[in-house]
Amino acid sequence: MYGSARSSRGMDRIVATARRSPPFTYRGFDVIATPDTLQRKPHFSRLRSVQLAPIYVGFVGFLVSFAASWVPSLWRDEAATAYVANHTTSELFTIVGQIDAVFGLYYWLMHEWLSVVGTNPLTLRFLSAVAVGVGAAAVTATGTRLYRTSFGIVAGLLFAILPRMTTMGIEARSYALCAAMAAVLGWLTVVLSDRARALTAVFYFLVGTFAVYLHMYAVLVVGTLWLSGMFLARTKKSRIWLSFASAGVFAATIPLLLLAKNQAGAQISWINSSPLRMMYQAVVEQYFPYKTVVRFTTPDQEWVRVVATVLAVVAWLLIAVVVVRGWKQYRRLLIFSLPSVVLPTTLVLAYSLAVSPVYTPKYLIATVPAFAILLACALFSLRRTWVQATAVVLLVGLIVPIYIAQRQPNAKFVIDDYSFIAETVDHNAREGDGILFDSSPGDPIESGRNAISGYPQAFSKTLDMAEVTGPARLTTPWSPQLSFNQIHQVVEQTPRIWLVTTPQRDNNANADYAAELTQLGFREVSRFAGPTHIVLLWSR
Repeated sequence: MYGSARSSRGMDRIVATARRSPPFTYRGFDVIATPDTLQRKPHFSRLRSVQLAPIYVGFVGFLVSFAASWVPSLWRDEAATAYVANHTTSELFTIVGQIDAVFGLYYWLMHEWLSVVGTNPLTLRFLSAVAVGVGAAAVTATGTRLYRTSFGIVAGLLFAILPRMTTMGIEARSYALCAAMAAVLGWLTVVLSDRARALTAVFYFLVGTFAVYLHMYAVLVVGTLWLSGMFLARTKKSRIWLSFASAGVFAATIPLLLLAKNQAGAQISWINSSPLRMMYQAVVEQYFPYKTVVRFTTPDQEWVRVVATVLAVVAWLLIAVVVVRGWKQYRRLLIFSLPSVVLPTTLVLAYSLAVSPVYTPKYLIATVPAFAILLACALFSLRRTWVQATAVVLLVGLIVPIYIAQRQPNAKFVIDDYSFIAETVDHNAREGDGILFDSSPGDPIESGRNAISGYPQAFSKTLDMAEVTGPARLTTPWSPQLSFNQIHQVVEQTPRIWLVTTPQRDNNANADYAAELTQLGFREVSRFAGPTHIVLLWSR
């Protein structure tokens, strides 16, 4: 009798405590500790909904990025991906041994992919869209494990629609893949914190190393996830496995860090932002960019900049509210997300201000999964349903015009209107026509000939007269070209030549190839003007 009464009083205390506590998550299930739920196993349909939620959200994330991904013109960075990836494996590693080592793994992955599907804007960007889906699924799983299924779904959807991901999801660079691996690493951190297993630690090591080799700055997130894991871990064994796995990632990525240091002059010498500009980038452009290259904005794009700024202000205000008053209820979520959002950005900004500029918003792409969870936490902290609904409508209403603006033909970098060049040549060239690009042979990054790398099929009828075929083509990630003196004989034997130039050079009668063609008896017979380049047909 005495034992039974004591047991009953103990259960009463448990239930009374549970009623004052928020729901908690056990292996992905939302649990409220009542006598019923303490004894009842999850229903099969509930189990399936928890397991399938990341898949559904991931598919939505893929579709969001994939939609109209082929519309914006490729720009010089994507042309570099196409150029390097379409070399042999040995040639590819010769190039990255001199420059772009931080993208070496990504170039190799794209080399294998493009060798199967061919090169065009859709195939170049497809893996990035898939990566957004994978990242959204991983964020959903992480949020579910940390709090509840509904929270995970909201966090995953936020990850998918954040402007940083919708612009990187249509970018043929490694950023979206890096964000996806960071999201998976975050999920593994929570899993390893809940239950120490050697196999989970091995996967953590592999995914973390993969993330850093996709983009070097991800090493900072490996560190912050380790820090969060130390606080979230339920056992000493979990902390030990997490520490060993993180140390393994740091050790495995030392060769990349050393190689990147040797190439830093060529890799990041272009970064030259003022302190005030960097602050604006950290607040707005790091998570809410309205286009890929925001430093070159045309007057008709200024309204999108304003929308992005308003969106950033709203999001950060919501986050400030949950950090100030939601710590007790959302402690685990904030411990997981805040370090990965705040510390990498602070460290890179501090180094940029004190030593040398190394900060550019997209380089911290690995912090986006944590930011999505932090923003979801802010939405859940709003106590009234109508306030939550208003905040969601406001955020989505500001994101939609940015999303549409990102998918316009010249949304990325209007200077690099490669799609215009490719379409003009494809629709008007004849078999056997020659093509030349009016630019300095020593500055391939500025040349319109990068259009050939991204749209090779459009130039299939033409002869690339200034193409470099020797070892010199392996010294740069952009397609170099020969001087006119080296192709003089080929030009004389070609009756029709397409010349891609710019208005500045077109107005100069002595500019590069135009003057040489005139001396050989060629005359201009057609011209097509685009946003930046002019395509001319010369004949004799």
